[in-house]
This record gives sequence, C-alpha cells and structure tokens, in this order.
Amino acid sequence: CMPRHVGNVVITGACGGLGQALAGAAIATGARVALVGLNRAALDALAARAPERCRVYQPDVSNVAAMQAAAADWMAAHGTPDLVIANAGVAGGFDTVHSSDLAVMRRMLEINLLGVATTFQPFLAAMRASPTGGALVGVASVAGWRGMPGNGAYCASKAGLIAYLQSLRAELRGTPLTVHTVS
Repeated sequence: CMPRHVGNVVITGACGGLGQALAGAAIATGARVALVGLNRAALDALAARAPERCRVYQPDVSNVAAMQAAAADWMAAHGTPDLVIANAGVAGGFDTVHSSDLAVMRRMLEINLLGVATTFQPFLAAMRASPTGGALVGVASVAGWRGMPGNGAYCASKAGLIAYLQSLRAELRGTPLTVHTVS
C-alpha cells in the first residue's frame, strides 16, 4: 500500500514483478510516476492508466549520463520526487570456474549495486533541498545476507547494496531524507 502523501515517485524496474506492482499502487493513489525500465510495452501499459501523470524512461540504470538525463527530464516536467525506489535488478547463476561468468558478475554488480547509486544520485540535491525531504528505497534481497552456491555474483551484488544503503543512511542523517533497505 502506497502512503497517500507521496505525490511524486520514481521507480526503476517498473516493468515487472515488485516494481510493476509498486508503480501500479502509486498510480492508483494519484501520484505522478516516472516509470523506468527496459520493457517498453509493459511501461506503456502502466503509463496508459494515467498518461498525464506518468512518463516512461528506458535508460540502462548503470549508465550515469542516461540516468541523469532521465532525472533532469522528470524533474523539469513534474518536480522533485518524494520517493525514489531503486528496484531494477538482475539475477542468474554464476560459477567462478568459468571465465565467461566473470562478465556475468560484472553486469550484476553494475545493475544491482552501481545502478542504485546511479538512480539516487541525480535526485539527491533537489530532495535534500526540499522542505518535505523524501525517501530513497533500495531493493536488496535476503541473498545479500548469506552466500548461496551458484549465486555468488547475485549475493555479492545484494550484500554490497545493503552495505551501500547503510552507509548512505548514515551520510544523510540530519537531512530531510530517509534511506530504506528492502530485503
């Protein structure tokens, strides 16, 4: 359930699963919603529920320039978000014995860890300056708390994310922003 006072939301990974459900809930409460993801058809279907309040963006969340451009466009059109949910992520098997899986690990770290920082960064100054502040939410996983065989890359990316969010929470203490970790 989305709180009623949240009027401006940015959600990455909005094209499926948890992100799609959160986006739908935000739209249903009347929020303006930036829908970020790679599946254009799914994003367009969500945006069609409230075209005047939604915009679709398809950047790679690990691409700094693309995320900054999307954030600038969103804030120019709809203002500073109250809530940024960094939900985009990838999972998959990983086996260190295979050298080709090192590329898999790199990509998981880029999306699941760096992508969260890249999502939050373009909004931080505006959200800190807002009198009402806002919330930053990173979607981690219980896999970040314990390694699992065959999932070392995913577990490492989510463990790194949990530590990053703990650090960011401490860095933003005393500001009007809150940082939340969902596992």
